[in-house]
Amino acid sequence: MSKMEQPNTIKILLAVCSHRSIDVSSKLSMDGLITAVPKGFRLTTVVGLEASIAKSRSTWATIFHRGTDNDILAFIDDDVAFTPADFWKICKHAYETQQIVGGVYMKREFPPIAIVKTPDGKFNFTGEIQEVEGLGCGFIAIPRAAVDAVAKDCILTHCGKVHDGKELLIYYPMFAEIVVDQKDNEGYWLGEDYGFCYLAREKGFKVLADTSIFLKHIGVYAYSPNDLMIKREV
Repeated sequence: MSKMEQPNTIKILLAVCSHRSIDVSSKLSMDGLITAVPKGFRLTTVVGLEASIAKSRSTWATIFHRGTDNDILAFIDDDVAFTPADFWKICKHAYETQQIVGGVYMKREFPPIAIVKTPDGKFNFTGEIQEVEGLGCGFIAIPRAAVDAVAKDCILTHCGKVHDGKELLIYYPMFAEIVVDQKDNEGYWLGEDYGFCYLAREKGFKVLADTSIFLKHIGVYAYSPNDLMIKREV
């Protein structure tokens, strides 16, 4: 703890996984976030690393796990527009409950589909906290206990990327595509974000969706929950 840091400060490592230019709407959200950190929080922001989102998330999670004193690992993707107050809210909630907390955003397609995994495949924005099976990790806060628990069962992975004799990419593949529920030579595929949520839930952690949060997923159009009320002809 630094001399100026207050007791019970929530220490956050925010990783923006990006290998391209950040969307203007996302950049404006990020500027509002890093220029006005509320009392009681410490924010460290890192950007980039890998074109592979799975490698990028896993690498920052490994750095968080092995080399920092942060309490919360947070991810915001470079194409998600948000309200800074919502970021502090999910971080505080994750810290206080020691569960994974995030907002829900839409896939960049029509008809609109929320990036969230539920047991029956149904989901509604009720404005409340909902326990789910998985969330997209483009706006999420993860407590240290969950990261440490998942890392414990991962193998330290070398990718062979070397610069000036130094290996640049070594990580625990906490965020990886996995196949689960394997039976009779069949299984269910999960992407890197749902994969991490699955591994964390196996360790006893909950995944909580804060449906009061309004996010925009930026593409050729700003996809948002409002699109659920729009009917479009195919």
